Amino acid sequence: MKQVIGALLAIGLVFGLAMNASSKGSGTYVIDWHKGGKKAPLSFTKHKAAGVKCASCHPKHKDGSRHMSNCGKCHSSKADALKIGHQMCLGCHRKSRGPTSCKGCHP
Repeated sequence: MKQVIGALLAIGLVFGLAMNASSKGSGTYVIDWHKGGKKAPLSFTKHKAAGVKCASCHPKHKDGSRHMSNCGKCHSSKADALKIGHQMCLGCHRKSRGPTSCKGCHP
């Protein structure tokens, strides 16, 4: 009986980890680096479908790590948000024919 319970727990753990890994980068995230500034909804689903890799938007930082969330913790000034957000997003959108108008990203 203990072996059956152990096996079921192991299967549940593996299934849970697999579901968590597959859900990363799905859905929509609202970019709001500069509180009170223009927000930009980002669809992970559309970006993944277009072949955009995670590392394209999550580059390595000076410390060698990839920060996967909370960009606004450090990049919180309006000037910084505009510079980095527009540099990353618009640069890629121009190359790949994504939206480039203000309302295309900031509805």
